[in-house]
Amino acid sequence: MYRKLTDFVAGTNYTYLGEASPGTATSQALWRVKRIGIDETTDGATDAGIASFDKVWDYRSSETYL
Repeated sequence: MYRKLTDFVAGTNYTYLGEASPGTATSQALWRVKRIGIDETTDGATDAGIASFDKVWDYRSSETYL
């Protein structure tokens, strides 16, 4: 079971999804983060994620996504 957070960023086309163990602080580098974007030119969704649990949820918008 994971702690899950979702954040839609107004003014962008991105939604962030985060998973971590229960009790993990958002400031700890123990999160797996995924960014989902909407490509307005194709009306399709794109996603990029970080598979390992080593990111900080508080810094999700400044992470590099593949």
